[in-house]
Amino acid sequence: MNYDFALPLNSTPPYRYSDLLRLSRQCLQRLGGKRYDPHLQEDAAAHVLAQLHHYDPQHSPFLNWAYRVIHNYCLSASRQLRRKFRQFSPSPNTTESADTEDFLHTIPDPRPDPYYGTFHTLDWQFPFNEHDCRCICSWSPKEAFVILAWHGPMWHKLPPYLQNHLLQKVSLKQPFPPPDFEYWEPAERTAYLAKTLGIKENSIHQHLKRGRSRLLQLQFVRELADCYGYTIAM
Repeated sequence: MNYDFALPLNSTPPYRYSDLLRLSRQCLQRLGGKRYDPHLQEDAAAHVLAQLHHYDPQHSPFLNWAYRVIHNYCLSASRQLRRKFRQFSPSPNTTESADTEDFLHTIPDPRPDPYYGTFHTLDWQFPFNEHDCRCICSWSPKEAFVILAWHGPMWHKLPPYLQNHLLQKVSLKQPFPPPDFEYWEPAERTAYLAKTLGIKENSIHQHLKRGRSRLLQLQFVRELADCYGYTIAM
């Protein structure tokens, strides 16, 4: 790195471009040494600069947000390379596959560390498409709230009008979402949602178990599975 500058943020402490490069390198190292690329490191840091206007200091600490953006960018780049490889490579003799339950079991781990092996892509940054929003509207409000709220990044993919709709339809005993909820341990998320809805934790588990088939209705989930080579059967 031959240059450095302060980021245009009103934050304490102030953050610099070198901080983004450091986060990028850490992210690539956690994803695996074979994925490390100095050019990708700089591209990911530059992507954060382009996304700064989306950062909300009330939602999460800057470094957590920046790391998530970097991680999503790197996995998105990896996915694009994988698609190109599929286009130009011969058909494989064998195909790795996993059943639906195995795939969905990997989704609920949005914690920042370790990231390797979890399912995050750049698509997490954008709202669900119209098809997926219609599917979600067909679910019962409590079911939709539990499924999407527990899977933290999926809640943030909901358009604001759908978030507000679900929050109005369910009776909340405490505010939601709390800061950095998507980074909480699974058991912590379960306990908080149970307390928020005034129900038992076992009821949350039941909603999540039944919700697996609901998630498979979403094009986003099916595309995510296809991207990682999973076979999903309806």
